[in-house]
Amino acid sequence: MTDTYRSLRAHPRPAPDADLLASCARAAAALPGSRLAVASLGPDSTRWWPREEIDRPSPEGPVATHLLSTLLARITFPVIAYDLADHAATAGLSTWDLEGLASAVLVPVRDSAGKACGLVAVFDRVLRDWTDDDVRHLLSVADLLSARASSMERLSAANAIAQAATDLERCVNTGRLQALVDAGRGAADATIQRRAGEAGTLLERAATLAGRLRSSIRAAGPLGASPDRFDLVAVVEQAAGDAARLQGVPAPQVYGAESPLPVEGAPREAHTAVVRTVSAALAVVGPEDVAAVVATRGADTASLEGTVVAEVTIDVRGASLGLTDLSRAAAGRVDTDRSPRGAGRGVGVSLSVTGTETRLVGPGIYAVASPVGTRIVLSWPVDLG
Repeated sequence: MTDTYRSLRAHPRPAPDADLLASCARAAAALPGSRLAVASLGPDSTRWWPREEIDRPSPEGPVATHLLSTLLARITFPVIAYDLADHAATAGLSTWDLEGLASAVLVPVRDSAGKACGLVAVFDRVLRDWTDDDVRHLLSVADLLSARASSMERLSAANAIAQAATDLERCVNTGRLQALVDAGRGAADATIQRRAGEAGTLLERAATLAGRLRSSIRAAGPLGASPDRFDLVAVVEQAAGDAARLQGVPAPQVYGAESPLPVEGAPREAHTAVVRTVSAALAVVGPEDVAAVVATRGADTASLEGTVVAEVTIDVRGASLGLTDLSRAAAGRVDTDRSPRGAGRGVGVSLSVTGTETRLVGPGIYAVASPVGTRIVLSWPVDLG
């Protein structure tokens, strides 16, 4: 594994005409040797970047309709397909459907419930080995699209509420209902008059409530709720200290903690994940063999200024944490009640064991454990204001 941390290049706002799907496709294509990168939130919302060309990302290109729709339906956790034609993700597709694509790394994009709702992928036209850093890079890109997908969900829900309020107000203020009530009040039958009076009272209440709802929505400003935010540096320092106190040892060193780093998420979730990870490490090695690094990571292109994620990398030297410890760390990252993905408990977390190496990949977490050491990477989207 190699460290590929990059310094934060925070632009206060992306360009107004920036296309996030196009930017993510271009960022994915930055992987060495990749020939085609795809960023998608559904069959009708896709961009890909052919490496052989210098044109802008396009919704039209050499990705077969059958291939993309099949992958979107099947990829629910990160996949490394060294030989795409021989992988379960493309079962049933012909060589013609693959259109010359031979190898791929595929990472799902998740909605607020943890359900796969899109895809970020890179392809090559020859069989090749993909590295841990390739997977981590795509996980970062997928996190950016996941944040956008959640924002789109919130905006859609808020728009539905606003539309319902408008429809309600229009319904009670058109005068048609009031005309019916007035006609009933003028009827000769006393029962009809009484019922019309009751209906008139209810209509007045409905009109008042519709007006209040409309005013409340206007006062709330732009639609769409913002996610929780917290200072990742402060939370990591506190969590590392809390974990050390639980084990009765000095706190391990936390690096990269020179200034606050605001991220999107729940602080309790971050605290839980770091405490569980550091506690598991300190149970088998001393604090001098445990280190936590807080850094930012993102593609270094002009079109992606300000589009980064924050990572906490916890290295444990000379010890391989077991499946139980890795699973508890993952649960702390994706399984707390306040997590935006809490409703999808355990969704998308995959564990694999190859020889003496154990690997775990899930929303916001990537871990590799072997006899020489363990690395656990936790990530959050950066809040750029």
